[in-house]
Order: sequence, then structure tokens, then C-alpha cells
Amino acid sequence: MNEKEPTLEGLLAGMSEEQQQALGREIFDAPGEGASAGDTSELGVPCVAGKPGRGRSAEDLLKEIDDTRRFALPPEFRPAVIEQLQSASAHALDAQHFQLLDMALGGMDTAFDGETCKFSNPAFAKTLEIAINFAAADYYMKSPLEAGGCAAVQATLLLSVAAAAQPDARHWCDVRKFFADYQLLAGRKSKSDEEKAYFEVLSRVASRPLLRTPAQTPRAQAVLDLARTLPNFAEAIAYMAQQLALHRLRKGGVFQPAPVLLLGPPGVGKSHFAQALARLLGSAVHTLQLASQSNGWVLGGLDRGWSSARSGQVFEALAYGDTLAPVVVLDEIDKAAAEKKSDPLGPLYQLLEPATAHSFRDEYVEFTIDASQVIWLATANDENAISPALLSRFVVFRIAAPEGAEFRCILQGMYQDAVRGLPGAPRHMPQDWALHCQGRSLRACRQAISEAVGRAALRAELEGQGMLRLLEQDMLASTKTTSRKLGFLD
Repeated sequence: MNEKEPTLEGLLAGMSEEQQQALGREIFDAPGEGASAGDTSELGVPCVAGKPGRGRSAEDLLKEIDDTRRFALPPEFRPAVIEQLQSASAHALDAQHFQLLDMALGGMDTAFDGETCKFSNPAFAKTLEIAINFAAADYYMKSPLEAGGCAAVQATLLLSVAAAAQPDARHWCDVRKFFADYQLLAGRKSKSDEEKAYFEVLSRVASRPLLRTPAQTPRAQAVLDLARTLPNFAEAIAYMAQQLALHRLRKGGVFQPAPVLLLGPPGVGKSHFAQALARLLGSAVHTLQLASQSNGWVLGGLDRGWSSARSGQVFEALAYGDTLAPVVVLDEIDKAAAEKKSDPLGPLYQLLEPATAHSFRDEYVEFTIDASQVIWLATANDENAISPALLSRFVVFRIAAPEGAEFRCILQGMYQDAVRGLPGAPRHMPQDWALHCQGRSLRACRQAISEAVGRAALRAELEGQGMLRLLEQDMLASTKTTSRKLGFLD
């Protein structure tokens, strides 16, 4: 027998005493003349119909065991695995979970000892995740649960494995209540229209990982560098840099700056600042247009008892995003229109306080969500139109319209974004282009620069040129067609 073939000595060395005894029974005790093809032995090895155990050599048996690669995790290690899962999960594992978990642990195809069967070992966490997925197919056939309930059991186990393997990640919602609702509706053969709509939302949520990561925390200098292209936001940028520096010095917790209100005229670049900050934090921007908004559901959802029921946009940002810290922009918060029965800003009194935002309840869903790490930026033109109680929850910065050197600096940043990666583009924006941007809002300038670069790129392709050549007429044509007045920068 060559070195690649399994040996009895090698197999026994990795077995517990109980497993060694089971192997002995496999080799020396015949399964009986009545054994049929497809039956399995104690170790999960297929029996050969009509052949007693003594008719098979130890080498044949070992080869079959190696081919099936079903080395069960030693039973004495299983309680430790379950304990890890219990501590990492937001809910208790029940009998259904234990049944699937036991099948998965028995089907792991990699041997682990007491030191390596921990979730801090990435190989163990990944192997168990794969084993759960494979075991789920058998579980679905054997379990009395409906298919949706089986999928929920599988999902909760995978969530627990992921939570144990990613200690920095957190559940964005009450997963115990979420899966309770999911399993309840999954098991109902007939559902009302309201239940069908709610189950569609739960199914969409269940199709995504339920763990979210906190905001990235770049070094303060990376945030300070934003002032090069957004000089009129210098004070707001310095504040964010200070909060990041404090967070990094504490070496723990999460980055939770106070909500920021940017006061200033339209077109000064407030939305562009939000986009730039979100990129540094590894997040995404969710802009809520509040001008003349009177519907209370926009933030906190609308109860399912209403025909127009739907979830709120804070829920959607967390449920379908990738982070616990989306950047939510409350655009023109001073223009939101409150009614007696419905105040669109009402949920903010809870959402802007981390202590209460931790267990925020969207009116549409029946489980709470963790909105305590959301990064809030509000924009407004008139602070007097905002209630004092709400205004007191913000750190306020007044943003002036850029002029002179500040305006030219911002234009240069827009230009660099537009020509990035394009061969032949000059390093600095042409002077005649800058002159045609004078007196325009930043939003109009960004649009004009983008269109001008596009015209130059089209000309280069039609002329068979591989290099960009910028002409004054490109910008002149753009500024003639860009006639919109001041507005918020996208």
C-alpha cells in the first residue's frame, strides 16, 4: 500500500475511543445477510448487499471511509461549539436548530481537535458553514417544518456562525423576532394580502446577510484632506476629523458623531460633502427629500393596517444596505410640512438619540431595528423654521457660498473627478472653462463640466484620436444648455 492510501494506524490516531470501537464493529461484526444496498453503518459507510463484514478487508473499509470523507467532529467537542453559537446569537437555539447542527457537525469533512474547533479559526467557521448548507438538504426532507421554516432554521444557524466569526459585526435588527415572524408566515398556506406583502419584505430581508459592519474609521488626516476640494466646509470637516481622532484614541466602541445640520443657501455643495464623507466611512448616502413632505411614513414607516402601508426609509437603508452606519441626508429639513395627524419629522426625536435609536420600531414591521449608528446630516436654508427641540439635537454649521479662490478650488476638484483616467486631459481645468462657470451654482457647474468632457471624448472617438483635447467651445455649449437656477448639488 503506497503512502497516499489510508492506513489503519493513521485513522485510529484521529479517533476517540468510541469511534475506534465503532470501527471495530464495522470490521469484525457482519451487518447480516439481509443487509441491502444503500443501508449505512454506524460510521455512515454504505453497506454492500449480501456481503458480511468479514468479507471485506480493512483496507477496503478504510478506502470507503476516506472516499465519503465524513469524519464526524468528536462528540466531546460539540457542546463547546453549541456554547459558542449560543453566545454569538441573539436568540436561543431550539430543538430544530440542534437537529440541523448535529447533522452538520457529523458531516464536516475536515478533522478538528479541541484547539482548532473554535470560531476564531476561520477554517473551522467556514467548514461548519459549508456543512450546514449541505446538511440542510437532508434536513428539509426529514424535518416536519414547512420549507420556509426549514430555511429560517438554516439561516439562523448561518447567522450565528457568521456572528461568531465576525466579532465586529452586529445584528441590525431583533433577529429573534424577525425569524419568529418569518417562520410563522412561511408556515401559513393561505395568507391575506397584508400578510403576503409583509412576507415579501421579510423574504427580501432574509435573502441578505443579517450582520452589518460599523463605519470605517479612517485617520483624521484623510477627512481633513476633503477641505482641499470643499474649502467652504472647513469647519464641518474639522469637526468630523476631531470626532474620528477621539474615537481612535478610545480604541473601542463605535464611531457615533452627533447629528450635523448644514445651514446655507442652495447650491453650495452640501450633498457633495455628504457623498465624500460617506466614501471615507465605507458607507452609502440615503437622501430623504423633505421639502413639503407631510407623510409621516417617510422615516418611520406606515402601519400595515393602512392600504398604502410601507416601511420607512431608515428601515430600508439598514435592511438592504451593508453597514450599520449609512449616511442619511435630511434634505431641506426646514421645509417639511407637519400636519396634526402626521409629522414626517416626528421619528427624529427618537432616531437622533443613540440610547433610543438602538431599539427603533418602524411602524410597518413588528421587530425593532438598531439605528444608533446612523450618521445624520441635515440641510436647511432657514434655521428659524426648525423647532427648537429638534434643532438642539444638531451641531450646526453655516456654509457660505464659495467665492474667489474657494470657488476656483471647488471647480478644480470637479474637473479632476470628471477627467480621472482619461488620457490627454490637462492636469488643471482650462482657464476659459472656469470663466464660463462664473456666477453659476455648483450644481450647474458640475453638470456643465461633465457635459463638456463628454463632448471632448465623443470628438476624440469620432476623429480616431486616443487622447482627449479640450476646447473652449465644449464648455461654451454646456453653459448655454445649463440654464437651471441655484439648486442642491447632487
